[in-house]
Amino acid sequence: MIDKHNHIAQAFPKSVPQLIAQDQQLGLMLFNDHQGIPYNNLCGLQQKKKALKHYVRLQKEEIAQNKLQKKLPSLALETIYEDFLAFLNPAKEKNNSYRSLLCGFINDENAHYYYAYFSDRKTLFDSLLQQARVLPQSLNHGDLHVHNLAEKENGDIIFLDWDDAVYGHIGLSLYFLLGNSSDIYHLLNHKLAETASNNQTDSQYEQHVLLNYYQSLLQAELNISPTRLEKALPASLLMGTLYAIQHYGHYPISDQAYQTRITPLLLERLEELIGLGEQLSIQDRQSLLYYANTYLTQEEPIKAINLYQRYLAINPHDLQIYAFLAEVFMQIGDWHQAAKHYAFLHARVPENKPEFPQLCCQFAEALLKDQQIEKALQQFETVLLMAIPSESTVYQSAMMGMNKASYLLHCRDRAKIPHLAPSIQLSDEECLNSTVHIEQLQLAHKLFDEYGLLVVENLFPRSLIEEISALFFEKYQHYLNEETCEDSLELGDKRRMITVAIEAAFADERLYGHEFLTGFMRYFLDEDYVLGGVNVAASLPQAAEQDLHKDYKPLFGNRALNEQVTPSFAISLLIPLIDLRPEHGVTRFIKQSHRVPEQKPDHLPMQTPIMKMGDAVIFDYRTAHYGLCNRSTAVRPLLCMIYHRSWFRDALNYQQQKDIQISAQQKSAMPDKVKPLFRWVNC
Repeated sequence: MIDKHNHIAQAFPKSVPQLIAQDQQLGLMLFNDHQGIPYNNLCGLQQKKKALKHYVRLQKEEIAQNKLQKKLPSLALETIYEDFLAFLNPAKEKNNSYRSLLCGFINDENAHYYYAYFSDRKTLFDSLLQQARVLPQSLNHGDLHVHNLAEKENGDIIFLDWDDAVYGHIGLSLYFLLGNSSDIYHLLNHKLAETASNNQTDSQYEQHVLLNYYQSLLQAELNISPTRLEKALPASLLMGTLYAIQHYGHYPISDQAYQTRITPLLLERLEELIGLGEQLSIQDRQSLLYYANTYLTQEEPIKAINLYQRYLAINPHDLQIYAFLAEVFMQIGDWHQAAKHYAFLHARVPENKPEFPQLCCQFAEALLKDQQIEKALQQFETVLLMAIPSESTVYQSAMMGMNKASYLLHCRDRAKIPHLAPSIQLSDEECLNSTVHIEQLQLAHKLFDEYGLLVVENLFPRSLIEEISALFFEKYQHYLNEETCEDSLELGDKRRMITVAIEAAFADERLYGHEFLTGFMRYFLDEDYVLGGVNVAASLPQAAEQDLHKDYKPLFGNRALNEQVTPSFAISLLIPLIDLRPEHGVTRFIKQSHRVPEQKPDHLPMQTPIMKMGDAVIFDYRTAHYGLCNRSTAVRPLLCMIYHRSWFRDALNYQQQKDIQISAQQKSAMPDKVKPLFRWVNC
């Protein structure tokens, strides 16, 4: 390394001091006194300008005299990318002495990700690299950053540490001075030649290192046109980036401190290069469609969206790409963004175009899922008024959509009536398959958030609830008399809470894994919600009316905090095990009481839903309610399932009985889909 440096010092004695001694492991160098003042991280733009002008003079002189080509290693354009891929390839045989591969720094799985990404984009990067061919080859520093620069009193610039110097196309060492690849983006997307010729002093590029280097090269009269130079510099800068990344592997694998320091820098460089890869992916429409589709195939829709959005920033009139982007937003469930993009298309596609009816339908579907129900209804009606065959798919979709929108609008408006409980009704198909249409779930979210209460009709198959009911009356009959039970909480006169064992019908997956319930609870209680209790609340014949109450005291002792509308922390699901009639003493609720701190907000309107087997009512732990008098001769059992956030535990209602009763064998046998609900339970 000393010889390499001193060859350069002999060629340029005024700018490169002789290297006397070096310790590579410690990173120390001893130079002849160059009488220069070292630059540092506070080096300003003017200093960098001066340094770059001197650097260009060195390169120009070497081009003319060709003193060093045979004394320095060459960086070949033809092999630079293949060498880069070889460095990334985790399948390549590892060298025991040197960390010569990326997987020497990171695990094989992550190395494979980078290798696959850059292998797939080899054509894009190769195409850019070929632009560098027009640049002359000369001396390149290889590590040109401010700590390797100094300035003498007479203004001469001193260049230090030429250990990594290579012979190659001019411009590649600029990467080290900039420290990242982001400036390649600017070179790709702006006209440096036009900026420089117009002398736009207010332009951001007049304040940019790259522009100064570009201008210095023009002034050096290297016989390169401004336009060709503008296209070639990004390619040369990319070569420097690839060289820098590979160069990290040139140090002993035993140097743990080096690995700790370099690994985050290496990953940062690779991510910057991925940013360039994304930029190259949108330079033409064909590349965009290929790489966006690749991301979609790999189930990475967010990356596909990013590509589409970058492309549209440059090509805002490509309506087909807007349509593709809207479709991806629909796929990931971002209904608001989907509706926004369909609205953009709707305003620009002429009504006489054949695709306009289909576009209106797609726009309406996005609006409906985004709970913009009135606007969706209007769009569906527009389609039905068009001159299209009634048997066509578009017409049928619009008809179904209009019926769905009308139903959702009815549910929403009905919920506003003071004495009625908010409710939705699942179809027989949804009930039997334990599924839910997204529009239903979105409306359920909206209604529950506003009212803290929701009746869901036809949530479970009636046959399932009948089986659970029969099992309850068979196994827990001894609780259904007026004798006090030590393991059963008394809820009032002739009312008790009975913890039921999760077995047989009580362990049916449909009770816990229904798509509606999982989607609903995740929305309100986060992804890691748990099942906090399973019991039956039984009201015996002639049970007196309960007092109005909430199931839990306020979480905070500070009244001011409790007056804030905080998110739900626990939610109850009640499932009647008989067909309810008014004389059974059904539960009366006060919707919107979850938003007030009072425990007995009896000044608000009350609702008394009458449910049948298969229906359920969901209410917030803070929603006020009470059971009416059971005037019948029958027991009124309600299966009660309590869901809550993972950090919450009900410390009030389970002091004399278990909240969850499940055997270790049954817990292990629960389907994987619902097993996490019981993860906190000690059997």
